[in-house]
Amino acid sequence: MGIDEDLSPLCWGVTVPFVLLTVASFLLRVYSRAFIVRCFGMDDWLATIAFVSWPFQHTNAPLTNNFSDCLDRPMLYMLVYLFVEEFYYFALQLFIKLSFLFFFRRIWTSRTVGRLIIGVMVLVCFQITGTFIFYALQCIPIQAYFHPERYPNAKCLSSLATLIFPSTANVAVDVIIYILPIWPLWNLHASRKRRIALMSMFTFGGGAVLVSGLRFLVLFEFSADPDFAYVLGKIVIVTMIEFCTALFTLNMPSFKAVWSKHVTGTFLDNGESMPPQHELSDVS
Repeated sequence: MGIDEDLSPLCWGVTVPFVLLTVASFLLRVYSRAFIVRCFGMDDWLATIAFVSWPFQHTNAPLTNNFSDCLDRPMLYMLVYLFVEEFYYFALQLFIKLSFLFFFRRIWTSRTVGRLIIGVMVLVCFQITGTFIFYALQCIPIQAYFHPERYPNAKCLSSLATLIFPSTANVAVDVIIYILPIWPLWNLHASRKRRIALMSMFTFGGGAVLVSGLRFLVLFEFSADPDFAYVLGKIVIVTMIEFCTALFTLNMPSFKAVWSKHVTGTFLDNGESMPPQHELSDVS
């Protein structure tokens, strides 16, 4: 399958709605934090870095399986793209994960929860650093990754290992981050209805975890399918949807301030939300 297919039309058709929603959500976040709440924190800066960096991941993505289209840069071009993509993907994951965690730190002042969040931050840093080292050492010497025919005695990990192991660790950390706020939210001094609404908002991010699961299926296919470039194009599409889902979830809390300001009129003019600590407007 895919021997004469160009994935560009599919990429545009599937991802454009996700991209538009992600861009709109980010603009609402900037408006909410900079002009309504008037407080741009570390989580906002990290989210901004992730959003600005995210489109460049797909700038040179090969979305066709026809190697002749690459002219003077066939398989080597694909290998270089895949190698750089591995590092870029997890660098973006670092910014997104830390933005979530700094956001949690901002809305929960509990010492116990704060320590737990810091522990997860350390875990994220170790996970990403370990992944970078793993990729850098996947072949010894690393030149064998790009030119295996020149290094017949090189020691390299299997493609399945390099694709699946880092992604498994990444999904595991994602699950930890997405379930992290559930217990503190459930114990807030708020009505049951409000607590359920808050948890629903946070756990919406589980959609990104589900997309990561779909990415696993494509990665398995990629490790075994000789139709290298076509399956690589499918990875690009799934990865685009994964990041769109994660970024949209990251921006969701800011919607409350915009809604309170322009729809319900319950946001105070001095830049403060309607009362108490830990109310929904606090997560703007």
